[in-house]
Amino acid sequence: MDSRHLCFVHMPSDRTTEVQEVRSISTGGLLGKISWYGPWRAYCFFPVEHTVWSKGCMQEVLTKIAQMMAARSR
Repeated sequence: MDSRHLCFVHMPSDRTTEVQEVRSISTGGLLGKISWYGPWRAYCFFPVEHTVWSKGCMQEVLTKIAQMMAARSR
């Protein structure tokens, strides 16, 4: 997925589910992570405290989560 503002970085993990860091393309700063949330049986986004999200950036995260959920169901 090409993004203008966000970079999704696959993180090595000993978990059976995938973990992706969400970083700013312009600064490289960590903005949050996408990881499995067992109680909801879904990938969820966990933002870093005090980050600000535009509608476009939130849509990019939602698209990435949808891709991760689709890959998990295969």
